[in-house]
Amino acid sequence: MEDNILGCFMSTCHDYDETEEENLRKDKIGEVFRFLIWGEDGKGGVSQKLKTIPYEPYGNDLILILLQFNVLPNDYLRSALKEIEPYRKKEKSIGINIIIEEEFFVLSKNDQLSYIKDVILYKLTLLKDVVKRRKLDTKVDLLINTVTKVLVW
Repeated sequence: MEDNILGCFMSTCHDYDETEEENLRKDKIGEVFRFLIWGEDGKGGVSQKLKTIPYEPYGNDLILILLQFNVLPNDYLRSALKEIEPYRKKEKSIGINIIIEEEFFVLSKNDQLSYIKDVILYKLTLLKDVVKRRKLDTKVDLLINTVTKVLVW
């Protein structure tokens, strides 16, 4: 198991009634986003920068915060997503859902990276409430400061 506290996951949503053309369009959009998150050959993307942050200095109760990027989710999926998923005590993990809308893809690359950084920091501030409510040993403020320093382009 890796020792970094932040991980990334990405999904795109295809509806059964969509045309082949629409599915191909979403696949292309997904590839653009995938490259932004993981970079070329897993190097240079947002995920690579986040992997430099180990979980040890942030407490004992969270060893993985999974950033779940949902690219162009349909209405059904969107309504089912929670901003912060329930804490998984056995795995010492939590999922944070981030919805990526169509408008994201008209931004410049720098604006896209700034948006990703801003939304991650915003979601981590929401995580503070969960940590406080669940009385978890996790230093979210320290993590926010570290993410702010690491996600620089």
